Amino acid sequence: MRVNASALFFPKLKTDFWATYQANETQVDARLSKVMNLSIASTMASEAFGYAQAAPVARYWAEGEAIPSDEFITNLFLQRNYKFGIGVEIAQTSIEDDQSKMIMSRVLESAASFAMLKERHFYWLLTGGATVDAIQMQPNLPLAPDGAAWFSTTDGGGNARFGVSGGNIQPTSGVGSPIAIITDLFNGMARMASFLNQENQPYWNPGDLNREVCLFANGANFLNFEAAMTQMFVVASSGNAAPSNPKIDANLKVVPVLNPRITNNNWAICATNATTKAPYWLERVAPKEVVGETGNSDVAREYDVFKLYVRSRGAIGLSLPIQWVGVQ
Repeated sequence: MRVNASALFFPKLKTDFWATYQANETQVDARLSKVMNLSIASTMASEAFGYAQAAPVARYWAEGEAIPSDEFITNLFLQRNYKFGIGVEIAQTSIEDDQSKMIMSRVLESAASFAMLKERHFYWLLTGGATVDAIQMQPNLPLAPDGAAWFSTTDGGGNARFGVSGGNIQPTSGVGSPIAIITDLFNGMARMASFLNQENQPYWNPGDLNREVCLFANGANFLNFEAAMTQMFVVASSGNAAPSNPKIDANLKVVPVLNPRITNNNWAICATNATTKAPYWLERVAPKEVVGETGNSDVAREYDVFKLYVRSRGAIGLSLPIQWVGVQ
């Protein structure tokens, strides 16, 4: 008995599409879970968040005076949701004549791209909108609650961000050698340890900062980053052999994440032990599919095509990046 190829293709496509989506989403979650809040439920077109600045701190209480009191200062910031989607159209004749089974693999690539939407937005925001697929991202780069970008020397009011000259940007020594990377790593961590809140209190306990950091950098610089992390002896800036690798001597746990979505020599340091995570993903509507085929679609019958539509709503947002330093 002759079997209709399309009748076999459609049920398998939906099953394989979501299996591919879930497999890729699991991998994305594993890669980003330490540095990004991957799902904040959203129930409205825009979500309002309250950012509380520094809590009042204990202070000297003079005899006979009222107890020293201070109020919380809060900032309200909004993050709107956006709509994302893709429609995959396939001619019925292509399905019937697909001897190589390539059509299914191409459709499954669309499933993977949807699963990686959070990761693609993460790097888009990390690089200030400089990824190669930036045109496919949400319309606007979100700012942090202090009115500044992810990495900035000043806050939105023009003050030194986090009470430190240069804010959360560490001037780069370049990525041309392992020692340059190691130098910037330790200077960047020292900068982070110096961050102060609005009450001039440190954001960090230095011991917490030293537990683990992630580095996000261009995959083209893999060799020098890998050497900086693992090479027992490195060449000092003077050109002489250094006696050891300070990163290894300090027993510092560093996880380098090298990704081609970063296309220049800027890189970033993230302290993964922070109680909060700066980037977050709002999820208003999880991805859902609509299938148009000859049994339910006039367009499919008229044009002899099959079409798979997938849509979702959400957005990437940014809370205060006290756990990040950009090396630029």
